[in-house]
Amino acid sequence: MPCRRIEEKTNGPRVPWPERPGALPVCAGSAGPARARRGCAACGRARGPSPSAQSEAESIDILRRGTSGVLAVQGDGGYPYAVPLSYMYAERRLYFHCATSGHKLDALARDARASFCVIDRDEVLPERFTTAYRSVIVFGRARILNDAGEKRRAIELLAEKYAPEYMTEGRREIERAFSRFHIFGLTIEHMSGKQAREFLNA
Repeated sequence: MPCRRIEEKTNGPRVPWPERPGALPVCAGSAGPARARRGCAACGRARGPSPSAQSEAESIDILRRGTSGVLAVQGDGGYPYAVPLSYMYAERRLYFHCATSGHKLDALARDARASFCVIDRDEVLPERFTTAYRSVIVFGRARILNDAGEKRRAIELLAEKYAPEYMTEGRREIERAFSRFHIFGLTIEHMSGKQAREFLNA
């Protein structure tokens, strides 16, 4: 059951988090106040094991083979803003190519915190009234890559992933248009992966 609220664990009255500065975030979940667990996948905090949870190594494999996902940020007026993007995973960081301006960059300039979801499998099994699913959500902070070396490496990683047979042409294009490339990275602080029992028991 997803958490109902994030609260501060104190000896006194339970106060919603983050309304009180310095609050220790814990996830109420379905365990009740006496057994509150540290967060959940919905809020980016680690929590107790789930029957459908997958290992971090399996989640990283999904990130490596995936080609697109959905980035979620706090958009205009406080509304969530989610946008599908291509990406590259390397060393606990995701890289994205983007325009030089726009909704998501404005959002990240206000609040660098973001999540990114990749769906690896989504197969409806009507005869069993269920779905064979496998996905991962990562949580972290994003920043524009301004260092030329870091930016170049990220662009090359993206080219190697999506056009490995055209790297010679790709490097020429990188040199020609380098100043116009805009790249941001998301450093992963936490990840949460889930998969159907069909995969867990395979």
